[in-house]
Amino acid sequence: MVNNSNYVLDEAENKFLPIDIMDNHPKYVLQFLERVAIYKRLCDEKGIFYLEDKIREDPYVKSWADNLAMGMSPNRQNTYPRIAKFMGIEPFRTAVMINISPNWKGKFDIQSPVGKLAIKRMQKSIEGYLTSCNRYSKWKYVIECGSEGNFLHSHIVAQINPQIEKSVVTHLNKGNHKIELMKHWDKNFKSSPTYLSGIKKGSEGVLKGKFAIQRILIRKEEILNDKLAYLIEENKPEGHKNAYDLNLLSGDF
Repeated sequence: MVNNSNYVLDEAENKFLPIDIMDNHPKYVLQFLERVAIYKRLCDEKGIFYLEDKIREDPYVKSWADNLAMGMSPNRQNTYPRIAKFMGIEPFRTAVMINISPNWKGKFDIQSPVGKLAIKRMQKSIEGYLTSCNRYSKWKYVIECGSEGNFLHSHIVAQINPQIEKSVVTHLNKGNHKIELMKHWDKNFKSSPTYLSGIKKGSEGVLKGKFAIQRILIRKEEILNDKLAYLIEENKPEGHKNAYDLNLLSGDF
């Protein structure tokens, strides 16, 4: 599957989402580099070497003044965590956005008892997947009603557990997230004593469609911030807004 972070599966349709990325480095790295640049400029003005003790500054900043002079640049894998620790913030971790658009548009009234039951089953299915196997460190998800108010669907943003990132990315790339989400869906919807207004139990005809579940790997902080903002109704661009806000935003991300 092509990982196109500028598109979001919304109401079973891939919709373009404009993203403004100002720089390849996250904000805290840019702030660190600004501090290094100030120190470097002071040294140049005084005509001294970067690692000398004539100007008070942290040794790590001094070492990076020397690194920059040699043409080196911070990178995500080796230096971002150390810079994040120096700046006193949590480093960026790879995340994923998972969009769920079941094939049940217009099949039931979302505000009816059937709709409320479907919401509860959907919440249990999503949280069951997110909490299994310790794949994700934290997450946030929203359940929405769609532009016409008759299409229950969801958007999830989850931080991948950095200790098992490689295996989780493999899990996602192989499409195993869809298989497991369907298993949780089957378990929760089959526990209902009745069909949901004619909808078949489980995932049959609901999550098996090609565009029912989509995933987007997130490897840049700016894109992560964009995706998290997208979960809030007032932040959605035209063409993505729902008929009304269900106020079903959950999680601690």
